[in-house]
Parts: sequence; structure tokens; C-alpha cells
Amino acid sequence: ILEDGSVDFKQLNLIKNVNTDDLLAEIIPPTEGVSGFDVLGNEIPAQPGKPLNFKKGKNTTESEDGLKLYASRSGQVILKDGAITVNEVYEVNGDIDNSTGNIKFNGRVIVKGNVKSGFSIEADGDIVVYGVVEGAKLKASGDIILNRGVQGNNQAYLECSGNLIAKYIENTNINVSGNIEADCILHSNAIAKSRVIISGRKGLIAGGEVKAGEEIRAITIGSHMGTNTKLEVGI
Repeated sequence: ILEDGSVDFKQLNLIKNVNTDDLLAEIIPPTEGVSGFDVLGNEIPAQPGKPLNFKKGKNTTESEDGLKLYASRSGQVILKDGAITVNEVYEVNGDIDNSTGNIKFNGRVIVKGNVKSGFSIEADGDIVVYGVVEGAKLKASGDIILNRGVQGNNQAYLECSGNLIAKYIENTNINVSGNIEADCILHSNAIAKSRVIISGRKGLIAGGEVKAGEEIRAITIGSHMGTNTKLEVGI
């Protein structure tokens, strides 16, 4: 709920991110307890506290006294089968939509479905999408790998520090530090600091602007329809 009373249905905060060496859990040692009295003044003996321990999951480390549990890797902290665990990969079995909200994760994100328009994914690792990316925002510190492609409707924005690999790219704004590799780029504004390699059966660049620091490689550039296609290399 926002300050003006409206509700943001995309920010669900379902992921609890932790960083390396963050404290995950702490055991407070039990005490003997203090005896009390009833209303007649008779003593009620105290029950001593019961000692506790935690189940240590993967990517966690205990302190020497065994009372504290820390994250040994960055990721998502979860309680699984009673064990405290840190997952370096966040996996979504369906679509990124109102059921998941926006994703912000300090690891690798894998989406088995589509990324719906208006939603965003931010990851400190790679982003892998098995479905189609619609008018969404994807930002990764690693690579962005789209097993199908992006149909951006002039709303999608993709940014990564590594490479962008996709089947097709349409009506999308792209800014990557590595290479862009796809079968075709249509009506998009794409910037790659290294190379833009458009191969595959079509190997087509048509419409929009494509800029690369080192090389643009394609089979066909432009179209018979007279669509303006602007390329820049090395600028």
C-alpha cells in the first residue's frame, strides 16, 4: 500500500534476499527460569528452558559456538524441510505476472513461462527465460538468455553486463556491454559495446537503430518496404 492509499500489485516482496555473511538465525540459550507464586503465596517452581538447534541447509555456515547461522553465499533464504537454506537460483515455474509480481534477486533467475507486459526482473546473475518476453524490463549483471524471443511493443527494455542471446527481437530497446546474438532484429534500438551477430535462417536487421562497438554481422539489412534502418559501428 502506497502513501496515497493506492496499491502496487507488482511489488509483492516475496523474495527475501541475503548477502554473504548475513546473519540468518540466532539461538538464545535457555535459562533455568525464576520460580513464581500463586495467589495464596505458594511457590510455583519454574520449568527450565529447552535447548534448541537449527538444521543447517546448503550455503550456510555456523559460528564456532553453534549459536549463529550465517549465509555463505548471496541468494534467497528459505526454510525447507526445517532447514535454513540459501538458494543462489530463483526459479519461476510459470509466468511473471500478478501472481509473482516484479522480481529482484541477487543471483540467477530462471523463468519457465513468459514475462508479461509491465513487469520487471532485476538479477545480479543471469536471466534465463524459456517463454516470450512482452513489454517488460529485464536488467542483469550477467547474461540475458531468451530461448524464444522478445516482442516488446515499444515498451520492453533489456540491459545486461554480459551477452544477450535470443531467437528474435522486435520493437525493443536494448543496451548490453557484451554481444547481441539473434536470428533477427526488427524495429528496435539496440546498442552493444562489442558485437551484434544476426545469424540463423533469416539473419535480418530491419528498422530502428543498431549500434556496435566492434562489428555488426547479418545476412540481410533493411527491407524492400523502404523501412529506415540505421547502423553504426565503432562510434
